[in-house]
Amino acid sequence: MIDNLTLWLAGSWGWLLMALAMVFVGAPLLRRHYRSESDLHKAGDGLAVNTELYQQQLVQFQQQLSDGDIDQQQYEELVAEQQRILLADANSQPGSSRHSSLPSALRGGWLLIAAMLLLPILALFLYQQLGASEDLAITQLLEQRITVDKPEDNAVLRAELIEKIAKRLTQQPEHVGYLVIQARLLTEVAQFQQAIIHYRQALELLPEDASLLAEYAQALYFAEDNRFTPGVELAMERALAIDPANVTVLGLQGIQSFSAGDYRQALVSWQQALTGTAPGSGQARALQSGIAQAKERLGESLPGVSLSVRLSSDIQVPPEKTVFIYAVEANASPMPLAITRVTAADLPVNLRLDDSMAMPGGRQLSSAETVQMIARVSQSGNAAPSQGDIEGRSGPVTLAEAVESIELVIDTVIP
Repeated sequence: MIDNLTLWLAGSWGWLLMALAMVFVGAPLLRRHYRSESDLHKAGDGLAVNTELYQQQLVQFQQQLSDGDIDQQQYEELVAEQQRILLADANSQPGSSRHSSLPSALRGGWLLIAAMLLLPILALFLYQQLGASEDLAITQLLEQRITVDKPEDNAVLRAELIEKIAKRLTQQPEHVGYLVIQARLLTEVAQFQQAIIHYRQALELLPEDASLLAEYAQALYFAEDNRFTPGVELAMERALAIDPANVTVLGLQGIQSFSAGDYRQALVSWQQALTGTAPGSGQARALQSGIAQAKERLGESLPGVSLSVRLSSDIQVPPEKTVFIYAVEANASPMPLAITRVTAADLPVNLRLDDSMAMPGGRQLSSAETVQMIARVSQSGNAAPSQGDIEGRSGPVTLAEAVESIELVIDTVIP
């Protein structure tokens, strides 16, 4: 959807291009103005020369009259003729109409200059009203939502986003990004019918988008009072035909099978969905809970290990630090067979690792005979161990004999 740097650059280039345009338009005008002034000076110089010649001719005519070469009538006719020539020369000079044409030229120039000065103001007004300023405001609100912790603050930002995006969609009704964001926001506040309208509009533009189809199916399911109507099932089928591993639809399939008493199929759908879900996430925990319930209904228990995890009394870590708790095959690959995560504030904690907590696409806990349990405080928040992390490890545990809870104490800093 719109980042701040791109919007800033777009605006900066716009102003730069406008400034260049003003230079290209204004330069000829200024050249014309100075050329006109130069022409006027040249015209004035030519008129002065003609006037001087006229005075010399008068002196010559007076000398001829005094010498008797011409009579008075001839003298007067010669003087009149020279006056007519001088007047004709003055009217034919480029600057002879200075007093009449110059004000009109200047008026036209000032009109163009005024237009150039008003153009940036008009552009700024249109930018604020119709341009990217609204997109930038929406982007900033979306970024703020990521950082807020309090539900009430999140609700305020969500309401403002819904209002701003609704206004923007009146200007750009086929903006797919805004249609999808608005649909999600409306789903959050349980306005499912309005969300469905936006999802349908987005799907008209992107009919083969599996994720969009899955979200649409989910909104339809909620709007139909958690019932799998033909419309919901059709949207699910279309999404799975495009992406058979879509987590949202697989989750819905599991719910549908569980509701129908088909716990085996529910288990298959949820386990498949779990492989595409981030370990320790809320979605993963929900799927793990469903898997456990399906196993219980089938009379089966998931192979696993119960743990009690705590920090050493000598260790102090910020409460928001992430703690990864996982099992690996003893003396083998360090890839977790089952993993979950909590925060330091959750410690001490009692939990159970089992097959429902397998890594996406990885092996399950039950595939190993002997495992080792690890709890690690991550300084970086990443699952991979790094210098400065603090961890606790158990000895090798035979999975079949892991009946009692294993205690893990986080007390060792990784050098």
